[in-house]
Amino acid sequence: MIQPEDRQAPVTAYFQDDAPFWESVYAAEGVFSEIHRERKKRAMRLIGRLDIGPGARVLEAGCGAGLTAVELARRGFLVEATDATPAMIEITRRNGETAGVASRLAARVADVHALDYATGTFDLVLALGLIPWLHDPEGALREMARVLRPGGYMLVNSDNRGRLNHLLDPITNPTLAPLRRLVRRHPKRAVSTTTTWNRRFDRQIQHAGMKRLRGLTFGFGPFTFFGRRVFSEATGVGLHERLQELSDEGTPFLRWTGAQYLVLAQKEF
Repeated sequence: MIQPEDRQAPVTAYFQDDAPFWESVYAAEGVFSEIHRERKKRAMRLIGRLDIGPGARVLEAGCGAGLTAVELARRGFLVEATDATPAMIEITRRNGETAGVASRLAARVADVHALDYATGTFDLVLALGLIPWLHDPEGALREMARVLRPGGYMLVNSDNRGRLNHLLDPITNPTLAPLRRLVRRHPKRAVSTTTTWNRRFDRQIQHAGMKRLRGLTFGFGPFTFFGRRVFSEATGVGLHERLQELSDEGTPFLRWTGAQYLVLAQKEF
């Protein structure tokens, strides 16, 4: 019988080996990096509008290289940054020390499925880019909700199963999955993320005892056809930016077909 930790082990090993890449992704060129910068920018904007201020306790689950955790500590929050990957925790500690915020930023290895914090500890819990890599996303959402105080906030994202770039490529279009299984011509990846429909993710958040306050999609690309890139990186970034503008303006269809779905929710009182 496969144990939960065995299902998660390949993901942890993947990030352990590629930790330097995930630290540099925010500074790199191209659509993939641009979407990650967009995610951080939108998350920080939403946090800035919450009724919490300096001194509030924040948990970032799946902190990666700690760049968001460092920014939160700069704003005066008391941040606990956790990740299942030791290499990521070492990078986070180093980045906190370099930024001069180590006194407000603690980083340690932890399993988001079983957090070692008391119920109601935090004012805000965020998990950016974490949920798609978990073997039990619903269990992780419940655990993150548990450590929130009543009225506390959760900011979390998933990969959108209905993302535009996947809908346009026969290899990744979810409606063609039965056909792909039949012909078995699509490549398999050693480590892959799990995508979900936005409404299903909303239900998972609700089942964790949270009330959704806002949901939005963002990120368009990279676009492929039968797995091959269609545009250069420069053209792809320009297309992403234009489609994002239209999405933010509420353009039908585009507003819900971004690559990632970001949700702000509040714990029930």
